[in-house]
Formats: sequence, structure tokens, C-alpha cells
Amino acid sequence: YIFVRKDILKAKDKDKVNKLKEKKNIEFIYNTEVISFSGDENLKKVKVKENKINKEKEYNIDGLFLAIGSTPNSKIFTNKLELDQNGYIKVKENLQTSKEGIFAIGDIIDPVYKQAITAASDGAKAAIAVNEYIETNTKPIPVDKKEYFFPMTQAAGTIIIESEEHFDRELKSASMPVIVDFYASWCRPCKRVAPVIDQSAKELAKKVKILKVNVESNHEIAQRFNVTSMPTIVVFDKKHKMLFKKIGQNTIIELMGSLEEMKEFSMNDINNFLKEID
Repeated sequence: YIFVRKDILKAKDKDKVNKLKEKKNIEFIYNTEVISFSGDENLKKVKVKENKINKEKEYNIDGLFLAIGSTPNSKIFTNKLELDQNGYIKVKENLQTSKEGIFAIGDIIDPVYKQAITAASDGAKAAIAVNEYIETNTKPIPVDKKEYFFPMTQAAGTIIIESEEHFDRELKSASMPVIVDFYASWCRPCKRVAPVIDQSAKELAKKVKILKVNVESNHEIAQRFNVTSMPTIVVFDKKHKMLFKKIGQNTIIELMGSLEEMKEFSMNDINNFLKEID
């Protein structure tokens, strides 16, 4: 049995519908909606309502598939974000919701297509919009608790950057690979990464130059290299060409460990090693 709530099928593939109608063991029942189920451990019966004559009827069945649309899972956003009359989150052209800084994608905003490919497209557009929003609106995070703060450390071979001009001067004057350590005083992973970078600076002295950039006082440098999370390192070769970024405590510690293992190698060998990293 195929129970249809209206007097026509809305299925778009007419060829498949016609093939189903040709089968002798399939019956289409129109203007009918399922209202209840019954059985023991297994389904035994289904009760339906024939809408045109307002009459209920039971069918003996042992399986049922429901395909009657969907309800957006947006209840938690009620009175927080603007929703349409069916519960879908309303978004602007850049996929920002009614609240500044909050973006939405996928089926929660899409009452029509509900396809993975359109959701992925939304995700790509929203990612770009979010990135632009962060770059435009990022401000230094206030440090309310002293225990979150840790002082800048400086080991031999590291240079604490004081300004954008200072950064450019140090980068252009380098005749060796340069690693730029972006950190913030409120960033706990940065605190764990700092001694590792300091140790690497000692082991790789005169072979790798390490610059330390506090994003709170040098936000323009972070913005220049699209650094939006900490800790992040940006690596340049000896000709000042940017090679790659590494983000996160574990990733950075792993890279610095690999470099320390090369402390007996020449500066050119280290430079070539860095150029081969994805």
C-alpha cells in the first residue's frame, strides 16, 4: 500500500511512479493519512483516516516507511534567532542570522532543496563570511584572571617583536629560515608551546631565526598572515618566502621536535627540509 495524503502524488520522477502503478501487488490509496500503529513486538496493523469521507480504517501490515517531510530542529533557537513560520532559521545573503556574528547553513535554513551539495556550498560561503567577520571584529580578549597571564619568554636566538616595522626589518635581514611564533597572554596552549620553541631556538641558533609576536599588541601582523587562533607559527625560507602555517599545540611541538633532530645539519639542509613540508 502507498498511502497518499493528497489526491495526487508530488513525486518528480513520473517514470518510476508509472512503473509502480503497473505492478499488481501495489495499491495506491489517495486522500488518506496514517494516524496510529498497533502490534506486539512487531508492527501488525496501521490505522488510517480517509479524509474525503472522514472515515477510519485498519490495514494488516508488518512494515511501514514514512516520508511526509521534515521539521527543522530549531527549537533551541526560538526567541534567540529569527525563524520563519515553519521554524527554519532566517539568514541574510552572507548566511548571517538575525544575530550579528552567528551564521547558519544546511537543512536548518533550507525548506526546499535539502541536498548535501547545497549544504556544502552554504558551508563554503559561510566560512568565508565568518573569516571576514572575525578579521573585521576581532579585539584583544581582556584578561580578567591573573592566572591566565604568562609573561613573554626570550631565549637565545629568539626576538620579541615590538611593531610591524620591527617585524619587517627582522624578516628582511634574515639570511636563514624564520619561524614566527604568534601567541597571546591568555592562551594556555601557548604557555605549553613557549618552552619548546625556546629550547629549539637554543639548539638551532644561527641556523633558524625565531620571532615572537604577541597578537594583543601586534594585531596588524596577525591579520596580515590571517592568524585567527593561537598558538600559530608561520614559517619562511631563507629568502623570506612564506612556506606554511602550523596551528595548535601538538602540531607545533611535533615540528619543533623534528627540527631539533636536525641540529647537526647545515642551515641549507634545514631550509630544504622546511620547503618540503606541506
